[in-house]
Amino acid sequence: MKHFEGITTTTEQEAVSRFYNSRSAATGYAVFFIRSGYLHVWMRDFGVQPAEIRISRTSSKKGAKKEYRFMTPASVLDSVLESGEAVRIMSEAEFEDYFTECRAKYPRCTDRGRACEILLQESIGRKWEFDKVPFTEGGDFETGTAKVQVKFGKGHLATEEMLKRMGF
Repeated sequence: MKHFEGITTTTEQEAVSRFYNSRSAATGYAVFFIRSGYLHVWMRDFGVQPAEIRISRTSSKKGAKKEYRFMTPASVLDSVLESGEAVRIMSEAEFEDYFTECRAKYPRCTDRGRACEILLQESIGRKWEFDKVPFTEGGDFETGTAKVQVKFGKGHLATEEMLKRMGF
């Protein structure tokens, strides 16, 4: 976790990270991100780090409840790019076109994270199908024994309510 050294986190971020990772069935993460006009992916074999958890609230229409979002710090993304651990996939403009195509082809493709799931599936010749498998039981993308969670941008991680139901 060398990329995260020196980043200050809160006790709440650390507790959520520990709890989430202890419940997750994932064996790895595909972290997609936009930097310098390109979509990149960082494949890694460790869980959500405290510094990647952003604490926010849902809209007032949804009850203004506490939620946790996944957001890797810019300094970490820069470090990963510099070390060569991330792979450039396509330009940001190409990705926006791809996302538009995904939304037309798959009605359940409602966000860029899902478009990244579809991109991974299609990259190995699979057709993407929407599923409701919780993060505690499987990955967004599975091959062999690998269960990979796909994350993009400020992706949803969990709500406080959901974690409390799980024993947090």
